[in-house]
Amino acid sequence: MRRHFVLTTFLLLTAYSAAAASLSRPAALAMIQKDSRTAAPITNGPIGGDQFNAAVRDGLVVQKGMVEVLTPKGQQYFTSYNFSTFGGAGLKTPARRVVTSVTGIRDGDITVAEFTWHLEGLTALAAKYTTLNNADQAGEAWLRRYDDGWRVTKIDFRMREQPNTRPLTGGPVAAAEPSDRTLQNYPPFGRIGAGKPGQQGLVSLGTFIEPDYQLTIWRDMAHDFAIVGTMMHVVEGMNDPSGVLSDIVADPNTGALRFKARLRGETVTFNGTFMGVIRGDTVEGVLTSTLNGKSRKTTFKRGEVRYDTNYDSREQWWNTQVAPMLKCCGPQTERRASSTP
Repeated sequence: MRRHFVLTTFLLLTAYSAAAASLSRPAALAMIQKDSRTAAPITNGPIGGDQFNAAVRDGLVVQKGMVEVLTPKGQQYFTSYNFSTFGGAGLKTPARRVVTSVTGIRDGDITVAEFTWHLEGLTALAAKYTTLNNADQAGEAWLRRYDDGWRVTKIDFRMREQPNTRPLTGGPVAAAEPSDRTLQNYPPFGRIGAGKPGQQGLVSLGTFIEPDYQLTIWRDMAHDFAIVGTMMHVVEGMNDPSGVLSDIVADPNTGALRFKARLRGETVTFNGTFMGVIRGDTVEGVLTSTLNGKSRKTTFKRGEVRYDTNYDSREQWWNTQVAPMLKCCGPQTERRASSTP
């Protein structure tokens, strides 16, 4: 009888010990939800290239060298905005994490609880100008059992970019309006580069890329807003044939854009439309090269705005941008090469 009682007690204690050593999903969920790392507000959001371009286009950020500076408009919504240094965007309206369920538990030296979570209180501003979103995400928590119970030792709130699935708070920011109301002949040239009344110099409209060619254009604010630019035939990425745009025709109301560019070994003509920031940052049309005598439809897509450069005058643009490019890779280099023994 005594031996049976001892054996029964031993089995009950063993079963209790085993149960205490394992962790249930509800218990893990409660611990993760109460953890201070879950409760901490989200005050910073990562920035991708698309988000940065949107912030610049909408007048929230300006690029000064390799540093981003918030405009007065941007300061209304963000405490900081650092794309080049990967510092992210400081949110004036924080979001918060909500852990909704534990989807699995893996036992071992460290017990790992897999869980589902999402953001609540995400503003439309943060969703547009950072990569934050409020769709369901997967996370992991590491838990250890100590003499006084279970503790969460690590939490990984992984987030992948995906469409928002829940309502956003606040409203979106409207595109930046030009300060000079006379420049609103858009789309597409009127709004781009529109600065203070009487502004001089060359304002970058951007670099646009298609499979074979790279197009860079500026708006000359001092010469009735004329368009100037350069083109490169992208072959190897170094010392590629380059030239200056000529015979340019640009209609500020319709966006019609025609030009010719003489490169090393070929002349390129283009007849199309510059869509501008209002309608998608593309240059679309028909491109013809004397290299093969063929014409084809093409779409130049906007490159990253952080590489845009403005110039105080055409002279500065020519001396710092064009002359070195032509000396290296312009059409005159073919004559220089052919005269070399």
